[in-house]
Amino acid sequence: MDECIDVEIVETCTFETLLDRHGIDHYDLLQVDAEGFDFEIIKLAGLDRVRPSLVNYEYEHLSREDRVACWDYLRTLGYRLFTHESDTTAYSLSAATD
Repeated sequence: MDECIDVEIVETCTFETLLDRHGIDHYDLLQVDAEGFDFEIIKLAGLDRVRPSLVNYEYEHLSREDRVACWDYLRTLGYRLFTHESDTTAYSLSAATD
């Protein structure tokens, strides 16, 4: 079985580092589909610094506590929310005009 396993070193970085590295100070859409890790990625996306007009993520695999916490977090950042099928879309009218 060990002969079927390859070890690969993969460079990683935070979302903010990735944005800084490529000189991105604004983006319009954050799309997340991380099978239950969506809220963690949203918290790490620097939404307090970079305000995309739209954040869309799959809430279906979040626990009830994380689902509510994510909605509360996005609302505190000024987003309005709507859910559709298994996704939540957060939108900010002010981010679109900034």
